[in-house]
Amino acid sequence: MGLWTTLAPLIVGAAVVPVQLAPSRSAVILDALSGWLTRHNRVLMITLGLVFGSSFAVKALAGFGVFRARSLRRGGDAAVD
Repeated sequence: MGLWTTLAPLIVGAAVVPVQLAPSRSAVILDALSGWLTRHNRVLMITLGLVFGSSFAVKALAGFGVFRARSLRRGGDAAVD
């Protein structure tokens, strides 16, 4: 959760700041980015689904005691929270 709360404002800022600084140039870049996202929507959604689904599955299985998952935090061989 900590990573998401850090990255979410940066993602929004990456789109808003250029629009404020150079509206005409950023429109071209953002239109190209929007087109790329539209073309690759299926692959992006599948990838995000697999990443989040895998994360939830690992947390659930660790919670049920099926296995002991290592924490991604430093110094931890603790079960996933």
